[in-house]
Order: sequence, then structure tokens, then C-alpha cells
Amino acid sequence: MKLVTCAGVVLLAAALLGEIARRLRVPSVLGYLGAGVLLGPSGLAADPTRLPALLRPLLLTPSAITSLAPISALAQALILFAVGRRLKLSNLRSGGGALAAHAISDIVLTFALATSACLVVLGSEHYSLAMLFGAVAIATAPAATLLVLREAGAGEAIKARILPLVGLDNTASLVAFVGLLGAAFALPRPYALLLDIGRGALVGLAFGLLLLVPLRLAGTEQKKLLVGLGGLLGCWGAAQLLGTAPLAATLIYGAALANLGGDCGDKVAASLARLDYPILVLFFALAGAHLHLDLFTASGNAAALALTIAYVLGRGAGKALSTPLAALLHARVDERLGLGMLAQAGLAISLVDVATAVAATSGRPELVAQAALLRAVVLAAVAFFELVGPLALRRVVDRRVASPVQEIVG
Repeated sequence: MKLVTCAGVVLLAAALLGEIARRLRVPSVLGYLGAGVLLGPSGLAADPTRLPALLRPLLLTPSAITSLAPISALAQALILFAVGRRLKLSNLRSGGGALAAHAISDIVLTFALATSACLVVLGSEHYSLAMLFGAVAIATAPAATLLVLREAGAGEAIKARILPLVGLDNTASLVAFVGLLGAAFALPRPYALLLDIGRGALVGLAFGLLLLVPLRLAGTEQKKLLVGLGGLLGCWGAAQLLGTAPLAATLIYGAALANLGGDCGDKVAASLARLDYPILVLFFALAGAHLHLDLFTASGNAAALALTIAYVLGRGAGKALSTPLAALLHARVDERLGLGMLAQAGLAISLVDVATAVAATSGRPELVAQAALLRAVVLAAVAFFELVGPLALRRVVDRRVASPVQEIVG
């Protein structure tokens, strides 16, 4: 019961701070993050003993955050499903050369600049660790992107351009990081983690195919919602039980329904979009509770702080410069769209969690130290990009950077 009350207080605080943010003409997502920071370990939960005993159960303490983890898992499943359904072959074909040029430029340039910037601080002997930072840098936060696009009232045209880019970014980041992790940590089976992604994708495809008939037989939208949501949760759970990648599974599940489900897939997606808002708000509040703002000034040593700055500058430059580069390759690419890809959160945190878990089971202190440094730097950078990214994306949308023709025609 205390946990339910805590979740209710978090939602109310997020609603209040989100409305304040909206009135200040900044994305509401900053208010949701702020609610988590306020109620979490970086805020009031840092020392609950200062508060009356009656109020302590309402805070986002580490134990409360752990207990609410299933909400984050559900939110991530909904987010990856939403991104996956944008990977519709017809949309990708309509994006054509412009989408391909932008995606390749964004992935390659962000990886190269973030890796190079981190390499300057780490030194050439740690090139494999620098490449891990580069792989994480590619990832763009789908949740923040999706929520800001909805709040700004972005049309389908700009969504059809940005969300596939987010999906391609995150797919590339996931594959690159997992592929490099085995080599960087000198694991006995360096590509075993890549096989997990492949198996996760097969799980998502299998669930998508299995649910095509039940979705068509479901007569009402409510029943389609039950089948679609049940399949989504089943897909995530099955991927976890099988030891594969649930992020890849739900992404491919969404893509499978989008490409094979026809109108049924579209109706399921529309129904889930009406359902997911409070879950996403809680997800952002929990993400705010996870942010360690003190890492900007207390990363452990000057080198860690310098590495954080290098990572932020390298990633920011890669995202900002990728669209001018893509515009040189294809005339239909808008040169300012890259500023809308700065937000970073869930996937980046998930990737460093994987590295931390792998290092912990290795029994090698040097790997544990590298994983701790990776986690500290990425968490500090996430705090920065989750504040700056939504603002940049909102500016891109408000200025209507690209015309509908530019956004969808390749």
C-alpha cells in the first residue's frame, strides 16, 4: 500500500512540475524528471531522517525505486514498441536516400567524434574503452523524443522522419556496444552477447507472427488492445526468461505488427498510445530519481570529470554535425534536424548496466573499475542530455524545421 501511495505522490508531483514547466515554455518532460530528482536520492531521499516519519514512505528511496522497476520495464516495452512500429518498410522506402544518408551520417559521425574525444582523455592504450563510449553515444532517448513530439503536436510527417532515425540509432548503438563489449573486456565468447540480440529479435518476430490471427479475430478495439498489450508483455517476459535481449524483442515485435498487421497493427498502436501516458510520466520520474547530478562535480577525480566533458562535447558535436554532413550527401536532408536527437536516457543506462553486470561476473578488478568509470560518465552525461535534449527537440519542432515534403520524401 505504501508503494501505491508513493507512486501516486510521484504522479501528482510530476503533474505539478510538468505544468510549471509548460507554463515556462519548456517541455513538460523536464518537470517529470524534476519530480524524480526532488523525491529521489539526489533530493529529499538523500537523508529521509530529516523528514517526519509519516512522509518518508512517499519518497523515491533506493528500495522504492527497485520496487517500481516493473513500471520502468513496462514503459521501455511500450517505448520500443512505438519506435519499432515506425520501422515500417513503406515509411523507410518513402524516406529513401534522405533517411539513409541521415542515419549513416548520424551513426558514423557520432561514434567517431565521441570515441575520438574520449580517446584524448583516456590515451591510446584504452582505445577499446573509448569505443564503448562511442557506441553508447549513438543512442537517442526514444521516450523523451516521443513525449516531446506528442506535447508539441508534431504532425505525422515529422514523426515519420525522426522516430525511424531514433529506431535506427538505437539499433546501431545496441549492436555496436554489445559487439565491442566482448572484445573490450576480453570475454571468452566475445560475440555471445550479439547472439542474444539476434535471439531477442527472433522472439519479437515470433510473437508478432503468432498474434496476427488473434488480432484479426478480435472484434473490438478494446479486445485488440488486450491482445496487443498481452503480446507485448509476453514478448518482454519471454525474452527475459530465455536470457535474450528484451529491448530488441519488443522493437522487432512493434516492427512486425506494423509491417504485417495492416490496420490491426495500427489500431493496436493507437490504443496503446492512449494508454501509455501515465506510465511514461512515471518512467521519467524514476529516470530523474536515477540521475546523479552530483557526478558533474564529484565523479571521483579530475580525469573522470574531464572524460564526462569530452563525451558530452563529442556526442553533441556528432549529433549537431551529422545533418549538415547528410545534407551534402542528399538534398532532402534538413541541416538542423540533428539538434533534435540530443536526448539520451534509457538505452544508454541499460547498456552501461550490461557492462557493469558483465564486469562483476568476470572476477577481474580492472574490468570492474572500467565499468564503474563508464557508468559514472554516462550517468552524468545523461543528466545533461535529458535536460538539454528535450529543449532542443522542442525548438526543432516549434520552428517547423522541415516542410512535410522534406521530411518524408527521399
